[in-house]
Amino acid sequence: MMKMSPKLFAALKADFAVMRSFVPFDPSRNELSNAFTVFNAIMFQRQNDDIHPAFTSGRVKRILSPHIKQDGFSWLDQFYVQEDLNDDHIRTAIKKILESTR
Repeated sequence: MMKMSPKLFAALKADFAVMRSFVPFDPSRNELSNAFTVFNAIMFQRQNDDIHPAFTSGRVKRILSPHIKQDGFSWLDQFYVQEDLNDDHIRTAIKKILESTR
């Protein structure tokens, strides 16, 4: 059973579908490892606003809009604070996303 709420899972799955085409998969790594690279890219896109040096310098292209705090929680806080998830819970969610895209 997955601990992540259906609402947060749906948001992550939608972001994953968008970001997956922008984050190159490394064939020397396994699928789950590559999926965590996509997850980290999603976190960076959602957590940081447009004045972050990576965006202002053009080093990173803005793909997803920055997350607007909801109930005082940032995007990252929704996972680790509000829903009290850990990396194992996130791994389970990513595995479900991967299974649904096969």
